[in-house]
Amino acid sequence: MTGPVISTKCLLKTPHDALSPGAKDSNISYLPIARIDGPYGAPTQEVFQYKTSVVVGAGIGATPSISVLRHILWKLKLNDPANTPSLQKTIADATAEELVEALARKRSDPLFTLKKLYFIWSNRDAEAFQWFAAFLGKIESHPAVDIRAFLTSSSLAKDDLNAFLLRIGMESQVEQGGADVVTSLKNVMTQYRRPDFQEFFREITPKHPGEKIGVFFCGPAVLGENIRAACQEIQAENVENGTNTRFSFQMEVF
Repeated sequence: MTGPVISTKCLLKTPHDALSPGAKDSNISYLPIARIDGPYGAPTQEVFQYKTSVVVGAGIGATPSISVLRHILWKLKLNDPANTPSLQKTIADATAEELVEALARKRSDPLFTLKKLYFIWSNRDAEAFQWFAAFLGKIESHPAVDIRAFLTSSSLAKDDLNAFLLRIGMESQVEQGGADVVTSLKNVMTQYRRPDFQEFFREITPKHPGEKIGVFFCGPAVLGENIRAACQEIQAENVENGTNTRFSFQMEVF
């Protein structure tokens, strides 16, 4: 969304001249021309207009996605003002039973369309996952959120025996209830490869038959075009096999 470009020429007076009834035009000086270009909307602004949305962030491109997840925490508060004197208790503090109850209650809210959010975050460096680890830890077990983490450039991604054994040990730690070594999350196991978006869209299609799924991406243009192509490919398959799940793709590149 782009607004008009506005050019203005401003008048500047000294306080004395501004208050003097007999001030003359010669006391007026002109400021430089100022131009305003914008505003520019972000793709994730429309994420809540779909029942199911997929948000993909590459590296620091995950920042808009984190804003979306923070909004979910705010939107899905367990307690409404009419039912409790305190608004301090949120999804992050709830039990699993309370989460299910809260989600069911919010499904009847016509102002909250989103029912499922898939968040895919890929990074070249393991350290990058720590940027939002504390926050993601609060929402990783939310029934409406599915988080996928991919480490795309690491010695752990190599197919040598040492890397393989190390990955097995790290995955076993998560399966036994420990935190993932890379993301520090307990319910999200890091995958040491690049995301396969054809595989991913085929996976979620049976879960959302006939839906129009919003897909939002922030990151490099090359990866964005790959995701767009995957959306088009799997959508064509869905039309052919009668599933009719469609994808609406939007991206923001840097």
